[in-house]
Amino acid sequence: RLTGKKFDSHSHLMQEIKELASKKELAAAECGLKLSKKLQRLEESHDFIQFAKQKGAQVTPKSTKYVRVSNEGVSWVMATTQHITKQQIRAIVITVFKAMGIAFE
Repeated sequence: RLTGKKFDSHSHLMQEIKELASKKELAAAECGLKLSKKLQRLEESHDFIQFAKQKGAQVTPKSTKYVRVSNEGVSWVMATTQHITKQQIRAIVITVFKAMGIAFE
């Protein structure tokens, strides 16, 4: 667990997020948890934000169009109205949610 470090979408620390996500995924597997099928089906940023809230992440408005999703020392800024269909962008959001520990069930 990285304590006291904050990550966001403009950070050069994406590699650390990926490493943390891998560790969390291994820990989840040891507990019998898997990547949420619901999370894998989401396409709208609003739905990703609602998913994060339901999993206990803190969601803080940054402006009228953006929120910061935070959990376990990891933060990510998301647009509130964005259709996320590009696999690469969805993969990044899912990786960040893994690092936050909220992607598993």
